[in-house]
Amino acid sequence: DRYELAMRAWAVQDASVDRVVKKVYAKRKRFVRSCFERIGFRGDDAEIRTRLMLCYLSWEPNMYTEESQGKRRGLLDRQNAFLTRMND
Repeated sequence: DRYELAMRAWAVQDASVDRVVKKVYAKRKRFVRSCFERIGFRGDDAEIRTRLMLCYLSWEPNMYTEESQGKRRGLLDRQNAFLTRMND
């Protein structure tokens, strides 16, 4: 979300915030990975997709503010289709 960068910067300076940020990130990672696992991805395939999705969700709101919501939504839909496509 749009507060991700600020929270991570704060966590570098404050050990109690760091613990909370790490705990929240671990929960997010488990959830996102479980979504990929439910559709059949395992091992490194699930891990790579999890990392890409978490990076996108963390950075996208801060990086692409000049694009319309519709454009961003369309790209997210394409990204999701790409990440959920099984390799042949």
